[in-house]
Amino acid sequence: MSNCAMSLKSRLLSRLFEKYSSSEDEYPSHTLKAKCRNCESFDIERIDRGGRLSYFLAYRAYGIILEPEATMTVDTVICRNCNFYSTYRPFLEEELHFLYADYRQESYNKDREVFEPGYTSTWAKRFKDLNEKNRRTSQLSQYIEGKIVNPLKIKKVLDWGGADGSHIPRIFTSAKKYVYEVSNEKPVQQVTKICDGSKLGKYDYIQLGQVLEHLIWPRKELTLVLSHLKKGGYLYLDVPLEVPNKNLYEAVKNKEILLDVHEHINKFTSYSLTRLAESLNLFIIDVTVEKWKTGDGGNIRGLFRRK
Repeated sequence: MSNCAMSLKSRLLSRLFEKYSSSEDEYPSHTLKAKCRNCESFDIERIDRGGRLSYFLAYRAYGIILEPEATMTVDTVICRNCNFYSTYRPFLEEELHFLYADYRQESYNKDREVFEPGYTSTWAKRFKDLNEKNRRTSQLSQYIEGKIVNPLKIKKVLDWGGADGSHIPRIFTSAKKYVYEVSNEKPVQQVTKICDGSKLGKYDYIQLGQVLEHLIWPRKELTLVLSHLKKGGYLYLDVPLEVPNKNLYEAVKNKEILLDVHEHINKFTSYSLTRLAESLNLFIIDVTVEKWKTGDGGNIRGLFRRK
């Protein structure tokens, strides 16, 4: 880590230096404890200075502004069992609170625009666009159609972390629809918002769309999710494809790929979702990689069933 400029939150900055500059190999109480946070395998490898924090994340999570040519490197971890790729030391809850507290709201977009000019007129606008929301919902509906036996028997569905609930598949015509969301997003019509976890019930179908890449402990969160899924119920997951879906371990180990820690703190391959599901004793219906027509990215979709 080098060339850090002005400190806005001195307490967090002090901890940041202690957290990422320490040469000791001892885990603090909140870290990995030698297990993968995605599949709980012990077959993980630490990569020295294998990633870098973005300017935006450094400001939002720690309140510091990096000089224009500065880099803040971090150690990363790659799981040989599932290809889960993340920071070696997990973030603290309060650090991610600073990052996501007003996620995609006006104040968040303004901060991001400072570090990424053009964000508000491109990505922020796209996330709110009704046509874009309809496109994503249609793609999800097409994906699960035919994979779920008799959708009319699905009576309660839940979108976990689903903002306004607009991405719930349209095939669930006879189901009561809920979204579990702690932000200030207002739900769309015919969707009931739940913001208190103690109010969650049991559901026939739960989806987490573009959620796992934001979580400190993906498997731990899914364990909680599954406690609200009925036996025989369906679980849908999707994550962005931001790294090569094949031969990732070799590329990471050789530092051909560095972890850019930004809005997404975790990277996945299709193998990551498969191994995650296996570790939770889920029946795997399908895991699919969808590449974008332009660019290198895409999405990974998976549909699973609780045994």
